[in-house]
Amino acid sequence: MAEILRRMELRGDDLQTNLPLHYGMIQWFLGKGVMAEPSTHFMRAYLAAVGCLQQVVNDLDLDLAFREILAREESEDGSRVLASKETLLKRPIANLLSDPHAVAGFLGRYDGQLWQVTDGEARFSDNPVHFLERLYHFIYMEEQPGKPPSEKIWDHDQRVLEAARAFYTEVERRVGTSEWSEIQARLEGAPDPAIVGSDAAPWQACQAAHRGFQVGMDLLLLIPRIALRAGFLELGVDEALRPIIPERFTDPEQVARSTRALAPPPRASSDEIVTPMGGTFYAREAPHLPVLVDTGDHFEAGQPLFVIEVMKMFNKVSVPFSGTVVENLMQGRDASVVAKGQLIFKIEPDERSVEESPEAVAARVRKSTLSLL
Repeated sequence: MAEILRRMELRGDDLQTNLPLHYGMIQWFLGKGVMAEPSTHFMRAYLAAVGCLQQVVNDLDLDLAFREILAREESEDGSRVLASKETLLKRPIANLLSDPHAVAGFLGRYDGQLWQVTDGEARFSDNPVHFLERLYHFIYMEEQPGKPPSEKIWDHDQRVLEAARAFYTEVERRVGTSEWSEIQARLEGAPDPAIVGSDAAPWQACQAAHRGFQVGMDLLLLIPRIALRAGFLELGVDEALRPIIPERFTDPEQVARSTRALAPPPRASSDEIVTPMGGTFYAREAPHLPVLVDTGDHFEAGQPLFVIEVMKMFNKVSVPFSGTVVENLMQGRDASVVAKGQLIFKIEPDERSVEESPEAVAARVRKSTLSLL
């Protein structure tokens, strides 16, 4: 099922499906325990945990992270090699981080396999090259004949990955182990006869290749570090196959705040109310009832303002603040089809919120990104 969902393609205009949720959750259970017994209680907590991941991702600037790692590289050769690997590393990470459910699935599937968490810090437990290969596979970006370049690994990056795979496969064959800590120790130590035989001349080239393949790979650790900051790795399955649900993912306020991050409302000015979804607009709850609000009416926080019908489900829409309707842009347009984010009312809020300035947002994102590194 995971493989079917991984390869599935849905094409069309403005499609909204729960495919990402199912793919991520199936991968999570593959890593944590396929015989676990989830429940609706678990589902709420799981979505809250995924929402916490999204909140951390929102404050991450991947471009800044890569530039910082590049600036920290001390050798000129290292900087040159790392710069040539920018798209190899950034494209799959960016693709994964664009979908919080994919992030959750990857974390559940590979926690304890590709990395280990010790004393609150994530460290590679497998060769980072294998980590990168698994990542490309997980998000279906590996080389596939006929796929457009925008949806797969680029040719020059593929050559680097293939060279790295061939190099470490040969090293593992010669030393007789694939244990990453041992491979790493051997390649960073004195000339190893098991790798280069009695001729020590190739040893310098082997070490240079190893350094080149590994430079910049710490960028991959952003993924488990995001999980650590969000507390996502605390979600698990115990020996009795019961879900382990941390308290933070059961608190009603935290759950509401986190799950809202998965489906944020459309952006609107402080003096506008827009539709949270597409559907059919109704100004009243039933044909014989008066409109919920109209021009000049004052409304309280949580008061229903209009109704959106989607697939025979009638959703009353309210806002978490109070104010007065200044202009009704849907006057006399009951049963009209509206799009997500469409302007419905111009309002005058009772209290105007102070929006975070672009400079403050940039400073917050920079601080968060650097701390994750």
